[in-house]
Amino acid sequence: MKPLAVILHLYYQDLWDEFSSYFNNITVDFDLYVSLVEGNDTEEASSLILTKYPNAKIYVLPNRGMDVAPFIYTFDQIIKSGLEYECFIKVHSKKSVAHDNTGDYGNSWRNTLVSSILGNTRRFERAFVSCCNEAKYGMAQNVFWVLNQEKKGFEQQYFKNEVPESYTFVGGTMFIANFEIFKKWFVEMNIINLTYNKFPDGYYSEQNIAHDLEKVFGLVPNMFKKGIVKIII
Repeated sequence: MKPLAVILHLYYQDLWDEFSSYFNNITVDFDLYVSLVEGNDTEEASSLILTKYPNAKIYVLPNRGMDVAPFIYTFDQIIKSGLEYECFIKVHSKKSVAHDNTGDYGNSWRNTLVSSILGNTRRFERAFVSCCNEAKYGMAQNVFWVLNQEKKGFEQQYFKNEVPESYTFVGGTMFIANFEIFKKWFVEMNIINLTYNKFPDGYYSEQNIAHDLEKVFGLVPNMFKKGIVKIII
């Protein structure tokens, strides 16, 4: 078992240097998985990634389901490979230009989420230890973005056990989490077949399956009797 898998969806390829710098703060051995989007100039981005991380796994995927569909695909590929990890990090090149065409809002949101778990070695180590296999928590992220949610009803189709009336999730779908519990959930519920072909093409700001799964990801630790660490920086 390896300590860590880092799963990056890099729609905005100009942000590679930013993420690469954050990855320098990881103090354990890790494997890097990067999804790129068909139609972008992926050859240059792939070259930059492989120059620094020669063993990185790179997937070029359709522009569907925002960052969530690529994560579902990549996590399924990891499971099929037979590799095991203590934790994984899910991050993506969020700009949220649908909310603010300057990108300032998305940049601030992204920087808060990524820096909370990867901003320096101390932050990474604290987050990693909180979510490793014997820890009481299953996910960690900035306290400001661990949000409360009342059950809407769509959640139950993703779990066999009854979903609680309220729960928390990470707004922005970037976090560090326990690999084992997510793997168990993926396999038990056959998440790839349950979800992957249901994602719409392109970006949709209105509610859709990607936004539903943003909430569902936060439920996974809860359903395995683990909580979400609220990081204060």
